[in-house]
Amino acid sequence: MKRHVALSLLLLLTALPVWSAGRVPGVTVKFTGGRLVEVPTASPDTLIMGELFPDRPFLDPLDPVPLERFRPFYDRAGPSLEITSEQLADLHARSQEDAAVRERVERLVAGAEGLLARPVPQYEPCPFHWIQAPPDRARKTERAAAELGHMRRVCALAFALTGEERFARKAWEAFETNVAHFYTYGVFRMPYSWRSPWDSGYELYDAAAAYDLIAHWEGLTPLDHALVFCYLRRLGLRVAYAVELSPVIGSQQSMWTCNLGCITLYAPEFPEARTWPALVEERMHNVMADFMTDGGQIECDPQAHALALEYIVRYARLAARHNRADIARQKWGAGQVSVETCLDWLAKVVTPLGTLPAINGTSPTHLASCLPFIAGIEIFGRGDWLHAGRVDPGALPLFSRPPDDLASAEPTHRSLLLPDTGFAVLRDGWAKTDSYLLLDYGPHGGPQGHLDKLSFTLYANGQPWVLDAGPSPHASIYAEQDQYWHRQTVAHNTVLVDGRSQRPTSGKLVAWNSEPTLDMVAAEHDGYEDLIHRRTIIHPRGGYFLLFDELVNTADQTRDLRALLHIHGARESGTMGRVVFWREGEQGLVALPAKGRGLRGIETHDGLCLGCDGSSASMPPNPEDPDLSPGDPGWEFIPYIGLKKVLPARGTQTYCVALIPFQGQEPVASLEVVDGQRSYVVELKMGDIHDRILVRRRDAGPGRAGGLGLATTDGGYVFVREENGKTTVMETDGGDMSIDAPSHP
Repeated sequence: MKRHVALSLLLLLTALPVWSAGRVPGVTVKFTGGRLVEVPTASPDTLIMGELFPDRPFLDPLDPVPLERFRPFYDRAGPSLEITSEQLADLHARSQEDAAVRERVERLVAGAEGLLARPVPQYEPCPFHWIQAPPDRARKTERAAAELGHMRRVCALAFALTGEERFARKAWEAFETNVAHFYTYGVFRMPYSWRSPWDSGYELYDAAAAYDLIAHWEGLTPLDHALVFCYLRRLGLRVAYAVELSPVIGSQQSMWTCNLGCITLYAPEFPEARTWPALVEERMHNVMADFMTDGGQIECDPQAHALALEYIVRYARLAARHNRADIARQKWGAGQVSVETCLDWLAKVVTPLGTLPAINGTSPTHLASCLPFIAGIEIFGRGDWLHAGRVDPGALPLFSRPPDDLASAEPTHRSLLLPDTGFAVLRDGWAKTDSYLLLDYGPHGGPQGHLDKLSFTLYANGQPWVLDAGPSPHASIYAEQDQYWHRQTVAHNTVLVDGRSQRPTSGKLVAWNSEPTLDMVAAEHDGYEDLIHRRTIIHPRGGYFLLFDELVNTADQTRDLRALLHIHGARESGTMGRVVFWREGEQGLVALPAKGRGLRGIETHDGLCLGCDGSSASMPPNPEDPDLSPGDPGWEFIPYIGLKKVLPARGTQTYCVALIPFQGQEPVASLEVVDGQRSYVVELKMGDIHDRILVRRRDAGPGRAGGLGLATTDGGYVFVREENGKTTVMETDGGDMSIDAPSHP
């Protein structure tokens, strides 16, 4: 009833010349002559990002809108963007029947209660480029921006769940602060002056979703709704500008395009929105073209992959509510890639602990907290994703409703090859204690790429062991560490040449073979001038991992080599050719180099950053970040060892190292290699086990490897195991390098 009275008042006020919202500096919104008019009043001198749009000046007023067009936006009742009134009603019913659901709702409301007593954060954006931003200044800005968004979102949801006006009032205060910040500075969350509308892409959907939850609050005046109308138009114009400007590669393109699609469906009353659907439809083909046939995203970074999918899944679900094409199930491009294929990629690379591997810019994020993955479980009814991500069905988001009969089921695949992404996953099984290794050999990955070809990550016995350094926790705050440590070759588990990083490069698969009892992968790269590095990894299921590195040098000078292992644990003991690492309790890892292979010593280091600022730098523990724990990639130090060798001028050099996870008593083992022109033999003795592995080679032909005199591993091998008087022999003729390379249980 009050809403209709307010609407009548709005119509009466159209005869008044000016009625300012008053509470928000930097902009005036008024009704005059039957139109809604926006008049920005901020000074150009204060707009940090005013130079971004020379052809669309930020201070030019929006075109006036007839009230007939504004009225449907203002008169919309009930939430519909992120959640619906039906979902709210369903949640209320569930909370009455299910004590666990009720407890989670009460916990969310209690969190909002705590926010009521806190002041709304105020902040100025950091006027530095991100690599130059003082850490204290950047941290303060980033924290304030995050707290402001959190306050707005949580209080708006608490109002939707309870109907209590005090939550709506707090959410609106935070919302007004965001609007004031935008009209004063021209930027939102980013703690540095980023030369793109990236921040607007985040803010567009977040702001619309928060407003959607409180729009039916009767405490809002007509001019409050008008202010939001103009604000979202501004954001939409900036994001449309970014979408229209160019088909940008990466997760930003997904964010811009899909969030613009959402606002087009939510607020078709915007005058500009008439042209946006065609733009979004056209650009969606570019967005999905960023995903390759194996489901991987072209940045080859699990975090960027998940981020891009978050916006795609969000837009697909909203479009389905508006009877648009089923984007979630559509197959795109020549590769016929679907959203389900892209989500399944996450389940294929996930570690035994249910986390994404820390490759390139990825933190070890739990799939159970990955929004698009959880939404995908609901949309596609995939019980194997529940199992792969260690997802507790009872802990799914409040508004998620997977099929009632959906049960967790172990995935049917184990080891597999993702040839477009350039990942090989060696996996014993799907228990937390099963062994897992991911080799990163493929494309550089663009802006997210690290200089890490042939690096790997290893888990065993329920623990992470050999870790990729991943990203710094906050690239804007720890800029030097991110650029000069985390992205460099020394921060990864590969071979470092002459103390320098690889150049950006894409590796090449040489061989792949996966059998029920043994996995083998071989790949190479030429990221160093006049040198090829090939790595072969052999893994008897349930046992050790054998690394065999071959390097060939055509330069006229010798090369210094360090085979790096960043091991999550403390060095317990070690002699030349034998290093044992322990993590905790009875868990351990042996790093065992082969006998007599020219090892010149073992370098040990605490890890992180030597020379970042001219001397040394370290990243202190960050207890304020709840996503990181001591020892996680990106936390503080990941100790590493470097196995030192010299590569002669115009010569070759090899490494062979066995990585042996164990529980209880440390195994007594020996490793030997006999290297020949047409094959090499690796022999490992450990307790009652005696393994011999012969790996065949073939002529590499006239290509790069052949020109450097490097014969090629063809995937053919003979594996002989003697154990307790019993001999087992397995032989293969060659690796299967097709896209549909088999995955064996």
